Amino acid sequence: VISLFFIAGLKLKTDEAKTALKSYKATSAGLISILGITCAVGSGLTMMLPMETKEFKLGMIIFFCMPCTINSGAVLAKQAGGNFAMALLLTVSGNLMGIFTCPILL
Repeated sequence: VISLFFIAGLKLKTDEAKTALKSYKATSAGLISILGITCAVGSGLTMMLPMETKEFKLGMIIFFCMPCTINSGAVLAKQAGGNFAMALLLTVSGNLMGIFTCPILL
């Protein structure tokens, strides 16, 4: 995983990385969305599902509380023509913060 982040970071242009680091509002909104809103809405909807298997519900809640991976976060943003530097910043910081937030959210 570390090597994927490192290789993706090497592909960034310096100006793109600086711009992504300076846009703290977009980074904050993205992290709140990834770590907070997605977890709350996904977990709430999962709890309302009429299922008998508690294990499946627990698995879905864990899924919604985890931050996005490098593949779904940064690579897909680049393929769609999005801001790769911002997507990479959100993916890296979301995964680092997820170490601390996921146990609290679960």
